Amino acid sequence: MFHGDGQYLGDGGLPLERLWRLTIWDELRNCPGRYTTRSKDLKLTPAEIIAQKFSPGCPVEHFRVPGKDDVVVCRFHGGGGLMTYIKAADPRAVYFIHTLNTESGLLRKIDATGIPLTVNALSSPHFPAILHLLPFLSDAEKNASAYCLVRRLGRERADPSVVTAVVRTIVAAVSEDSSRWPFRSEKGDLLRALEATNRPELNEVLKSLAAHGISPLGTEEAPRDMLTAAFRVVRGPARERLFSFMCNQRLFDLDVWSRCLVLHVAQMLRMDHVPAWVVPKVMTSTTRGRLVRLKAEIDGKGNYHSLHKLVFQDVKSDDDRRSILQHFYVEAKVRRACTVFAERGEGGAIRAVGVTSASLLR
Repeated sequence: MFHGDGQYLGDGGLPLERLWRLTIWDELRNCPGRYTTRSKDLKLTPAEIIAQKFSPGCPVEHFRVPGKDDVVVCRFHGGGGLMTYIKAADPRAVYFIHTLNTESGLLRKIDATGIPLTVNALSSPHFPAILHLLPFLSDAEKNASAYCLVRRLGRERADPSVVTAVVRTIVAAVSEDSSRWPFRSEKGDLLRALEATNRPELNEVLKSLAAHGISPLGTEEAPRDMLTAAFRVVRGPARERLFSFMCNQRLFDLDVWSRCLVLHVAQMLRMDHVPAWVVPKVMTSTTRGRLVRLKAEIDGKGNYHSLHKLVFQDVKSDDDRRSILQHFYVEAKVRRACTVFAERGEGGAIRAVGVTSASLLR
């Protein structure tokens, strides 16, 4: 899922997020969801090369707009894409102006330039539907509503067949070594199976594995659930890559319960065998009401792996513990301020409090 600068969460897929991390992008004025870069290396790189690197197989189409620069459009898999303007004042000095576009930004720009719909040959069904709706709106209404329409109509859904296939793959990989604990293998197919899932499928897979029991008495040597066993089946760098996938690449795809499950796995494997950044990363990346629910879920698992134990015993670094507690303090202050504004009937100020108070309190 695309995260970017945090303004347009979910307004694009993982390929767009990878392109975002490539360099520094600046948002275009009065163009929500559209960014450009000053990178000199990218100015000399054609759009086809960038598209092939970050979203292999996606369609790349060239358009000639009368009176303007030639345009290359590529919609990435999962949403959003690249729109490149070809500058050729001198035939011997051609350079490219690349713009990174979220799904809503790409929709509005295609609507504004009148590019034919054939560019969306491999797009999701919601894309042409929103594109046919935009001409009936004013520019201000397009800027205000495009992101909401994408989030509402373009919501990903879990494919039961994909969830079942991924769960079976992981269970089969774990069951190969079920007769001897602890696991010793370094199975890369676990990570490859998880990478093939979208946001709802990933959450369903984690919940299914957590509900798949192995041993009625969960111990470090014989985990109680299949999710803990799946993390335990890998060792060393392979386990760190698996945690990095969950807590870096796909953290913003995880719902509250899935984040709780990742923290539970970390506790079950003992923190000495888990990267030290996992718990602080998950806790400090969860905000507002989601943080309240996460803390409640951690304490409501029905075992002694509580929130108090996680913060004050399992987390070994004083700096990490301090950052987590500071995050709790800031979020509590913000939540209290929002409650006060709501009680006074000043609802319009609540969003400003949520955006600015956290940075001021830190």
